[in-house]
Amino acid sequence: ASAVNLHPHRMHVAGGSADYEFNTGNPWVDGTVLRAESAVTTGDVYYEGNLGNPVDVTHWGFLGAFDRQMLGDYLEKPIFFSFQYWQDWVLRRNNKCACGGNENKFQDVAYQGSPAGFRGMYKSLSTLYMDKTWMTADILDSSLSVVYDWQFQDWWIQPHTSYRISDRTTVGLGFNIFAGSRQTPYGEFTNSSNVFFEFHQSLL
Repeated sequence: ASAVNLHPHRMHVAGGSADYEFNTGNPWVDGTVLRAESAVTTGDVYYEGNLGNPVDVTHWGFLGAFDRQMLGDYLEKPIFFSFQYWQDWVLRRNNKCACGGNENKFQDVAYQGSPAGFRGMYKSLSTLYMDKTWMTADILDSSLSVVYDWQFQDWWIQPHTSYRISDRTTVGLGFNIFAGSRQTPYGEFTNSSNVFFEFHQSLL
């Protein structure tokens, strides 16, 4: 005989966001938008240590960013630029950890049984996104997306180009480039860097 006793697990999140666009009369500053988002989560579940027992934690997340249209005075079509910094900080545990070693280390995206895949109490990422359109009616679009993990020092880079043949048909070409060690969130895919093709057709 067996039985399952289910109990709801409740998390609480409190946070907020704000943004501000500069208008100072300085052309190098005006149009820049600062963004910030922050939240504290209590009752979340992280897996800590070699044994991976679930731990009830309180953690704080923060994202800071700035966005801007760049080189509009020099190019017919400006470049959109966006940079973000994100962090997650475990403030406290709400229950005891039977970690089996590596206390204060939490299993991250790339964890496969080795300490190389642990993250610490503090984790941070940065992202970069740039986009520029070309030609009449912006039928050609090029973009670059980059993710960098500060703890693991690995990268995910994605250049992409698309061409709009008509209002209903678009083709694209892009690359996924991964760099880093063998057991990190993005570096584990180093040998899986790839090129991809896209074809979009609207039927209605």
